[in-house]
Amino acid sequence: MKQVVTIGTILILGLGSLAGLAMTNEAKSFAPNVHPKTGAIGVPENYREWPTLRTWAHAKVEGFPGLQEYHVVYTQPDTIKYYNEKNQIPDGAVLVKELLNAGTMPMTTGPAVGHATIMKGWFVLVRDTNGRFKEPSLWGDGWGWSLFNPDDPQHTVSQDYKTDCLRVIPRPEP
Repeated sequence: MKQVVTIGTILILGLGSLAGLAMTNEAKSFAPNVHPKTGAIGVPENYREWPTLRTWAHAKVEGFPGLQEYHVVYTQPDTIKYYNEKNQIPDGAVLVKELLNAGTMPMTTGPAVGHATIMKGWFVLVRDTNGRFKEPSLWGDGWGWSLFNPDDPQHTVSQDYKTDCLRVIPRPEP
């Protein structure tokens, strides 16, 4: 009888542990900055520890020659590794683009040297190859899309990725 109780107890504890593990995994998000139920995206706290994927500057189109904006894109090391091996961006990959104001000033290296100044905000993309979030208007085309102001990295100002994130800005005539 004692053995039956012990085996029964072990089975109950084991099944309880498995159920707890399943619930924990279900509650976890596929990406570190995405709420697993609502799909709300935030700016990851540690993104500056990630490798820089690319940087570029936007030149002023009017007035004194110089820079208007400076962009820096970060992603997780695993994303780069996966992309290099499979030539595709993996599910759950996060891309963070810092949007910075830029200044131009004379320096010993040249008369018009551009540099980043203050944070304007972030643009965050999250790869979703499984189409997890059907309702939110910030998910579609295999991605989650959000724009953030510098004073609130957890609440997007985007309403709809098709109008807010895919908007094409017309280029000036040469």
